[in-house]
Amino acid sequence: MPLGNDLLVSEKTPPQFAISSQFSRQKLLTSKELLQIIFEFAPVAHFLFDTRGTIIEANKAAAELTGYAREEMIGRNTFELEILTREQARKVRHRFASAGSGKSVGHHEYDMKLRDGSRRILESNVFPIKIDGQTLILAMAVDVTARKISTENLRKQRAKLRSSQKELKYFSRRLICIREEERKNLSSVLHNEAGALAGLLKCRLNTVQKEIQAGQTSPALQGLDESLSLVNGHIAALKKCAMNLRPPDLDRLSLPEVLKNCYSDAAEKTGLKIVFRFGLNGHEIKNHASTIIYRIAQEALNNIIHHTEAKNVILSLACRDSVIRLKIADDGRGFHPDKKLKAKKLGLGILSMNEMAECVGGRFAIRSSPGKGTTVSVAIPVRNGVSRPERKAPPIL
Repeated sequence: MPLGNDLLVSEKTPPQFAISSQFSRQKLLTSKELLQIIFEFAPVAHFLFDTRGTIIEANKAAAELTGYAREEMIGRNTFELEILTREQARKVRHRFASAGSGKSVGHHEYDMKLRDGSRRILESNVFPIKIDGQTLILAMAVDVTARKISTENLRKQRAKLRSSQKELKYFSRRLICIREEERKNLSSVLHNEAGALAGLLKCRLNTVQKEIQAGQTSPALQGLDESLSLVNGHIAALKKCAMNLRPPDLDRLSLPEVLKNCYSDAAEKTGLKIVFRFGLNGHEIKNHASTIIYRIAQEALNNIIHHTEAKNVILSLACRDSVIRLKIADDGRGFHPDKKLKAKKLGLGILSMNEMAECVGGRFAIRSSPGKGTTVSVAIPVRNGVSRPERKAPPIL
């Protein structure tokens, strides 16, 4: 159906909006081609329906949007094209009926299926109009899929940012608590060990001094021996405290040797059976990454000893496919990681291991199920964690 004059002007058009004198009003009123051109080349998809949903006219933008040629759409009912879901089609029929009775419909969003099977989100405005005395429905549709995706991605990013901020605040508080706990422990060690040693030595040496002054050589020598034993015991306790803060092996041994020493000591004390598998292929792990991997392995060992009731542990450290991979598997009682994650009951040890792995651009994973043990895995990119092995110079012939 050709588009009529009713859409162009109205008899009630105010004088200030009168057409320019270079075109006569009568000439413009009879120029249906002008309206057809505007309709055809509008950048927004335009559809003209009757009140039953039959497509009477569609412009170029409508054809590009739906994937149907204009000739394929005209004369067909929009519900035959199967571009809307059943629920959406029901709502559209209701809106067409409202528009057909002269009611304003406003704009709505539709999840439309294109001819190629892809989905698009459309924002549509529907207006009742009259052409040659017949009530028709003009619909204008805009593809807002990209905007919706951007909005949803922004919402997710904001939610992720809020979650990260909460985690940051949590870990900041946890870091403060850990520091205070370490200071408390160090203060306790210094007070109990060094303070007690100073008090005992003072008393013992005063006694030895008096015995020497009195000529009692034998008791004085025995007192000195006891003082030396006391000093040696306290020195050992202070060394243990210092090693817990920072094992010196990390600065003088390779990471596989440090891990082997740490786990072997635990095996002697607990009866665990440890299997070591190392395959760094000549790569040397850098200090920071070495410390992170050691701390994760240390935390995993603490969890195994205190929570799993495991008897066997396999520790593997390898470098392949440009990734450092640490894996610690035990045959303990296991648990449901997903349930603990949903209930927000993951232990601080697991959270801290994940946080440490992220510090060096790595990924942390934990797999477990009741009765089937637990496996802790860490993957760190080679560029963040190792220096490549040196190539030997070719022999001189």
